[in-house]
Formats: sequence, structure tokens, C-alpha cells
Amino acid sequence: MNSKSNLKLNLIKKFLFELSKGNFSYRLPRSNDKDEYEALIALLNLTAEEIQQSFMHQCFISMHTEYSSLIQAVFFLDPNGVIMESNPNASKILKFKEEELINKSFENLLDDESKPIWKKTFKASLEKSNYENQVQLTYQTKTALLLPVYCKVFKLLNVNNTENYLLVTFMDVASNRQFFTEKLKRKIDKQLKRINRNTELKKNSPLINIEDRIKIRNIGEQIANNPEKALGSLKSLAIQHHTNDFKIKQGFRDLYGMTVTQYHMSEKLRKAHILIKSTSLPIKEIMNLTGFVSSAHFSRAFKKQYNYTPSNLRKLNNNKKVD
Repeated sequence: MNSKSNLKLNLIKKFLFELSKGNFSYRLPRSNDKDEYEALIALLNLTAEEIQQSFMHQCFISMHTEYSSLIQAVFFLDPNGVIMESNPNASKILKFKEEELINKSFENLLDDESKPIWKKTFKASLEKSNYENQVQLTYQTKTALLLPVYCKVFKLLNVNNTENYLLVTFMDVASNRQFFTEKLKRKIDKQLKRINRNTELKKNSPLINIEDRIKIRNIGEQIANNPEKALGSLKSLAIQHHTNDFKIKQGFRDLYGMTVTQYHMSEKLRKAHILIKSTSLPIKEIMNLTGFVSSAHFSRAFKKQYNYTPSNLRKLNNNKKVD
């Protein structure tokens, strides 16, 4: 195996490692070679792109997955296009240490095809006093993988308007495995405590039979189909479905792992999430359609369940439509 083949093989290994972590933004660099490695690279890039598009455009990002980390990279450039400062997310995405980005020419972060695009963008920023533009650039990470993104470029003038400073930023969706793992651990610990606390009670409690379970599932479906409707009291639900409030409480804990109120809130937020992703309705209207009265309460509950706000989700969706 020659050195070029070894290089490609190592890049493929790095790419597959990132893919296994849930980071679908990266791509493998292409060449004009006509060998089996180049064919594999083309196939892998296409696969990663299709997976990323599926997650972004078909609402597969949800509270049940770990792909909910919306991160923004920021670069502050001096009048010569050299990086003066960057935020931690920039180094995280591009696999550099933070200190390695400082005093580095921004152009050197880009692949060969993006360098002339950046030179043209940088020249235009020098010629205009008020400059703002969106440009597609492909970064090259420290591990030699490619990251194609849409960047926002803003001109920042000093007090005397004599020097040209630039702010370059882009958004990316990446895996947040650590957050997901910690959240899952907290949930498991909480459930174990609840089980231990209720062990004696359950020993003395009658089991929920099959007929009762069907009634509980009917109540769950009723809530899921109309989450915007007020829940009402457990007693009224019990009368409506010919059961009692004790069986409803125990049944929801057994079948859904949460209380009736928690399940109702989860379904309201799920419907809101779908409407924000799939429609252009104003967020306030969506809030009303899903039974929320307070904007603050809606935003707080939404972020608690999905780890991002309704506004974050709408911006992300709008950006993808532009792309």
C-alpha cells in the first residue's frame, strides 16, 4: 500500500470515528484519483449528507436523541484577515486547540476551493463601509476532514472608521453525547429512587390488569391526539373511561413512566415542536394552538424538554430553508 493510499485510509478512519459520535457535518476531501478509495470516499460523503439532511429536514431531532446541540463558531479577524479571537466552539468544531487558532490567517483554515471565494469576500469588505454577507465556505479541520457551511461575515469598524475588522460566524448541529448521557443517568437515578420509595406500596397495591391497561392507553391516546385541550381532573377522566383515579395514577407510572400531568405537558410540547419545524406560523400562534397561555412558561418548558428554545428551532429551520 503506497503513502497516498495510507493517507486516504487514515482519513476514512477519522471520518468514521466522527460519524460514530453522531457528527454528520464533516466530509472527506476528494481527489482526481480513480481508485477504490476515491469511490468509497464519494459514497461516504453522500451517506453523511443524506443522514444530516434527514435529521434536519424530517424532524428526527427530538428530546429522545442526543442530536440537539446547536453550536455557533465565531472568529474575530484583524484588518489583515488574521484571527485575533475565537470562541471555544470554533476550536471544538475544527478540532484545534484554542491557542492554535489565535494569530492564524483565516484563509489557512479553508480548503483550496474556498480560498479564492474568501479573498473575493475579504476584498469586498475592504471596499464597503457597511459590509454584511453570507458566503458558503468549506473549512479544513486539523484532522484534515472538510466542513462545508454557510458563514455570516460582518464588518466591524473602529471609532475612526479607519481599520477593517471582521466577524465571521457559522452554526452547526453536533452530537451532545455527554449531555445526553448525564440526562439519561439523572433520569435513571430518579426512577430508581421512585421505585425504592414505592416498593412497599406496590406490594400492597392491586395489579393493573389488561382491561385497565387498555383504558390507560385510551386516555394516553386521547391526550396525545388533543394535547391543546385542558386536562381536567383525574376524577373526570376516571368517570369518562369507567375506571378510578388510583388506577390512572398507577397506570401512567407503569406505562409511560410519568404522571398524567407530565405526559400532557410532554405531548403539548411535542405538537409545538412539530408545528415550529413544519409550518411558518408565528411562535405566539403556535403557543396558543398548543394550549399555552404564558410565553415565558412556554419557552421555559420547551427548553427544559428539548434543550433549546422555540426561537432557536425556528432560526435553525429558516437557515436550512435558505441553504
